[in-house]
Formats: sequence, C-alpha cells, structure tokens
Amino acid sequence: GIAEGFGSKQMSQVGASDASSAAAKVVGVSIDSDQVVIRGLAGRYSRVLLNGVPVPSLDPDVPGADLDLFPQNMIDRLSVSKTFLPNIPADFAGGVLEIQSVTFPRKFTFQLDLSTGYDTMSTGREKVDYRGGRHDFLGFDDGRRSIPAGARRLPAPGTLDPAVGRQFRNVWDYSQRTALPRIAADLTLGDSIRFGHENRFGYMVLAGYSYDDVRRVGISRPNNNLDEKGNILLGGMPSRDYKENVGYEEVQLAALGTASLDVGRDNSFTLLSLFNRNATDRTAVRTGFNVDYGEVERWQLQYLVRQLWFNQLFADHRNVLGSRLRIRWGIFQSAGLRDEPDRRVINRRFIGGQFNDGYEWTENAESGTRFFADLKQNDVGGSLSLRVPLWAEAWGTLGGYAQATSRDFENRRFRMQVDSAGALPPPGVYYERPEVIFSPNSIGQFIRVTDATRPGDAYAATQLLYAGYGMVETPLFGPLSLAGGVRAEVMKQTVNVTSPFTQTPAATTSNSERTDIDFLPGAALKYDLGKSMLLRAAYGQTVARPQIRELANFSYYDFYRERSVSGNPKLERTQIQNMDLRWEWFFGEGEILAASAFYKTFDKPIELVIGDVSSLASQFQNAQSAENVRSEFETRTSLGRLTPALKKFFLDFNMALVRSRIQLAPGTVAVRANRPLVGQSPYVTNLSLRFYDENKGVTAALVYNVVG
Repeated sequence: GIAEGFGSKQMSQVGASDASSAAAKVVGVSIDSDQVVIRGLAGRYSRVLLNGVPVPSLDPDVPGADLDLFPQNMIDRLSVSKTFLPNIPADFAGGVLEIQSVTFPRKFTFQLDLSTGYDTMSTGREKVDYRGGRHDFLGFDDGRRSIPAGARRLPAPGTLDPAVGRQFRNVWDYSQRTALPRIAADLTLGDSIRFGHENRFGYMVLAGYSYDDVRRVGISRPNNNLDEKGNILLGGMPSRDYKENVGYEEVQLAALGTASLDVGRDNSFTLLSLFNRNATDRTAVRTGFNVDYGEVERWQLQYLVRQLWFNQLFADHRNVLGSRLRIRWGIFQSAGLRDEPDRRVINRRFIGGQFNDGYEWTENAESGTRFFADLKQNDVGGSLSLRVPLWAEAWGTLGGYAQATSRDFENRRFRMQVDSAGALPPPGVYYERPEVIFSPNSIGQFIRVTDATRPGDAYAATQLLYAGYGMVETPLFGPLSLAGGVRAEVMKQTVNVTSPFTQTPAATTSNSERTDIDFLPGAALKYDLGKSMLLRAAYGQTVARPQIRELANFSYYDFYRERSVSGNPKLERTQIQNMDLRWEWFFGEGEILAASAFYKTFDKPIELVIGDVSSLASQFQNAQSAENVRSEFETRTSLGRLTPALKKFFLDFNMALVRSRIQLAPGTVAVRANRPLVGQSPYVTNLSLRFYDENKGVTAALVYNVVG
C-alpha cells in the first residue's frame, strides 16, 4: 500500500512535541483542533490506531481521536497509511494514522527533562480568563463546578427551589491576566535484563506534565448567507461580524508503563498501560455586530477534561514449531471519559448607554445557561493473525478482530431566567454585570433557576464489531507484485435515549438499532521500474459509519456556530471507493521524490445539514453522493548535493491539492445542493529546513505549514 511515517528520531529533528505536530509533517496530513485530517478528510474519514487498536473518540460531537493525548516521548514510530488493505480496519477514507508505542531500552536509562516555551501570540500578553478552580493547574477540578446535590437528580424538569439555585457558584464574568510561558517536565526510567539463553526482560516508565497558556485573537463570521461564489449577501454586510478573543490554559498529564519479555529469538510478550489526561480551561469572548440584536457582546466559559486509560497485552510468535508460520495476538481494554462541568454562556446587547456600560443582558434560550455533560466509554477486544508461507516469496495472512464498546452520556441544562411572577427588579439591574444580576440575593426575587434539561438528554449505547480477513502477498511476474484480499466486517449499533429524570421518561421512538454487514476488497500493485524507482497502484472499498452521537436523537447548542445540532437515528453508512496511483524515486539515502494522485467516490456521505432557514438548526443527514480528487507531491533531499559544506542540512517539501464536491439529497433547500465536503482542505503545504549533526547530537529546524 501507500504509507509514510516518522520514527522517534525524525520527530525530534523536526521539533514535533506530540503525535499531533508530527503527523502534520506528513504529505497530505493536517491537524484541526488536534484531530488528524488526511487528504483533506477529517472526523469519520480518518482513523487513529495505537499498536493496531482503534483509539476511541472522547468527544460526543467530533468522531475522531485527540492526538495531543500522545506526547513524543511515548512514541516509537508514527505511520500514515493512505490505501486500504484487508489487515487494517476499513472504516476510513482519508487514511489511517498508526502510533507504535515505545518498548524498552537496551541499557539502564534515567532521564529528567525540563523545558519551557515562548509563544509570540501569547506569552507575556494579556489573555481573557475567569475565576476557575484551585486545582486547575494540576489538571483536576476541585468540585466547585459540580451540580449541587439538590439539583443532581430530580423527578422532572422545572423551576428549582431558590435555596438549591443559590448553591450554584456565582461565577459568570471574565477578566484579563498575563499569559505565562509554557512549562513541561518529563521523566523516563527504563532498563532490560538478559537471562538464560537469548531471554530478556525489559521495562520502561514514562511520566509527563505540561502547562500551556494560549491567547488567540481573530475574526469570526458564523451563519452568514452566501451566494454561489461564497460572497456575503445582505447588502454586502455580514449578518454576524465578531472580533474574537480566546484564552485558555491547557494541562496535560501522561504516564506510560510497559514491560516486555523476549523468550528466545522468536517469542515476545508485551504488557502496556497508558494513562492520559488533558484539561482545558477556555474563555471565548465575541464582540461585534449581530443582525438580530445589533452591537453585542457574547462569551463562553468552558472547562473540559478528556481522559484515556488504555491497557494492552500483545505477543508475537515467529517460526512456530520450526516452520515459517508467524502468529500475532493481542487483547486490550480502555476506559475513556469526557467531562464538561458548568459551561456558561452570556449574551448582552448594547442599548445606548442608559445605565453603566450600556450593555443589557439578553435573555434567550442560551444566554444565562449552565451546561453539564458527562461521557464515559469502555472498550474491550482482541485480535489474532496468522501469516503463513504459500510458495516462493509469497505469503498468506488470515486474521480476526472483535471489539465491544459501551458508552453512557448525559446532558444537564440549567437556565437563569427573569421571574415575571416575582418581585420587581431594581432599576437598571439588567445593565449590571452578570454576577450582580444572578447574585444569591436575586434568586427567588426577580431571577429564577430552571432545570431546562430535556427528557431525552441522555443515552446508553453499545457497539459490537466483528471482523475477519484473508490476504495474499505475492510476486506476479518480473518486477510486478501484488498484495490484496477481502475483509468482512459486521457492526451492530444500539442507541437507547434515556432520561436524567426519575419520573419523566424519554420517548422510545428516538432509539436506534442497526446491523451492517460489509465485504470489502482491497488490493495494491507494485512495479519496480529500476534505478530505485517504484510505481504503485491501489484500489479499496471502505465504509464510514454513523457515530453514536449522530444517531442519538437529541439536540445541543453549538456556541461557535450559534445554532442547535441534533442527531438522526435513520442515518445510513457511507460506502467509499478508493483509487490511488503513486510514483517514487529513492535517489539517495533518506532522499525521495514522489508524486501521486487519487480519486474517491462516496455513496450516501453523512453531513451536517441546515434544516431550518430561520433558526439555522442543523441535523446529521445522508447526502446523495460525493467525490474527492487529489494530487500530492513530495521531496526530501540533502543540501550536500549543492556543496559539501551543506551536507548536514536537509530540505523537506510536500504539497497536496484537492477538489471535492458533494451532492445533497433532493429537497435540502436551506443550503447549496452542490458544494465541497465539510472540513475539506483544498491544499496542504509543508516546508522545513533541518540541521542535524549526529556526532554532536545537535538538531535545529525551521518548519512552515499552511492549510487551506
């Protein structure tokens, strides 16, 4: 197949601190919010594996794995496969990113790394922030954001007792503070012991902590009406035009322990345990024009925790019983969580300076909302493969894979509302800051706290995946060789919408149960042109299945898009045809010149579609079809070809160009029926100039990356 990758040494040479920054250096790969985008395709169309096991998504709204969970010192090798062969999972279109974890060193190793970083956009500059928890810098919430005990389990939605409403922490305002430099600490400890005849036991322990203060400013124009060429309508003025100021502090805790046993030359066993926790405290402020309210100020306070605990035991047995048979097997278990306690949203509009600063709190469905979300996911599974010799230089592989997934998700929404039946508010109070409006003295007087959670704002879901495959790798004639076969996958998905209330059940009509059976062929041809040149061609049929969140029939509010988004239990899977052609020339050690092209067609792709023109409420739907056409170019060379004085300098350049079109189903009138795929990058370019002195251990690099 067509694959590219980085070893740990190459990652350090290009300044990659984690899997996210390393993957962005591969041709045709970009990163969007720590999600991998391969050949311009993100989310459901790209897959991340850790030691051959799919990494679960910890975001209910984004079907992809977060790469910032894997720091560089935990990675032995990172590779990107862009074509499908039956020995890899078939639910992708762009490609598969596989992370191979480190094992153990050959001699005792103890290393403590302390580092700091300076960001010209952030460090030493004023960033927006708010009063969070006392332990935020450690990556843990101190409990101040929790739902009060009296509001945790209720019989039905409705107005809370004022005494319970006052138990919520009254923090709504944002402030400014100076952004700190990035700090990080990493510990590595490992060794191996040789005993008996060709037996070796090794271990490695890694632990890391990092703290980062980030400030980002820019322009945001969501939900604008566009013509066919993308120009803004409404008299040439955007309907929403904001200056956006985002500040966040990010804490990452990581630990990895691995123990390996080599029994002779042909048998190895590895036990791995990985823990990662990422906590982000984000403040997002928007000021500017809104066609519905005039001059506005909007902000969101969000604390988000993502955590993954992954355990795996795998083994490799070579030359079994004196034959050339190779058996590999593995079992794994993972537990993930995503916790979003007390996300708060405020909208204010400028009235004209009658009181204080002239901004009045705007009461609507989201302003004054406290949002809580809790996701827990557990996965367990195993794999087995047998690789056997067939005939001269030919191999056959049979394999199987099984995985069971359970996920529980719950939303809770509480609203601060004007109590029209209560006491008259003090004059001009709604022009005060929110912490004055929503103070404990106001609750039960002219402000009430309502549990606005819907009876269907929770779900319990399961997924069962069974897969089996057969593949042959063989020379055909002369310089032509083939690798190909068929993979069968059976996926059963069940989503039961539940209620967080004890006496108000959810509607059972929102439940979804589906079983998909697919037989998926994949093959790759390789032709040796001589003079270190290769020509590769590949074909594969893959799928993109609806994610659990997309099947769950309830809605949530997206602050950045300013709209409600809901799932669809009637979604169908997408079937994808993939064709690739690539020419490679290895003209020197570590040097390459390559060009490739590919074409993909999508039957019933899943897209987020605007269903209501007035509210812009959106739902996941199956479009009619889509296509994706692209070309890629890559070169890596030593500048020593110009003069021996530059032999330690290396130039890397790659570029990918893409065109995609999607045809929505008839009757979808709120948006253009023919447009690019959502999230599709029209181009990706990487350029780096590296200096590497192996004898002195000195590395330096200038890296440039741009994504369309």
